[in-house]
Amino acid sequence: MKTLTVLCNILLVGLITAVTVTEGLPQATAYRIFTLLLILVPILTLLVVLRRGPDGGWLRRAMAIANLALAGLIVWASIAQYPYPEGNGILIFAALTLTAPLLSAWMLLRRKPARKGGA
Repeated sequence: MKTLTVLCNILLVGLITAVTVTEGLPQATAYRIFTLLLILVPILTLLVVLRRGPDGGWLRRAMAIANLALAGLIVWASIAQYPYPEGNGILIFAALTLTAPLLSAWMLLRRKPARKGGA
């Protein structure tokens, strides 16, 4: 599950960055902030998920909440941007954009299994 979460977040950052580079930043301030969050939240999620050392419970919960908030913003933006452009690419974009934060939140909130026979 961790590998899938990492892969989805890397793909999301790459896709949003590519769209921003090719099409430029949105004109509205709300969408500029949204674009920034679409890049920063997955990067911070990757740092928390790939973190070594003691489990930062509060940090994991904070990033899970950030991912759930991002998912809510994605739904808001999807409704506000209707009608969508023609083509099949929008379906892949929408699926990845919503899957990555939901999968990340679930992964961050689930309990880790206890280690057997170790300290």
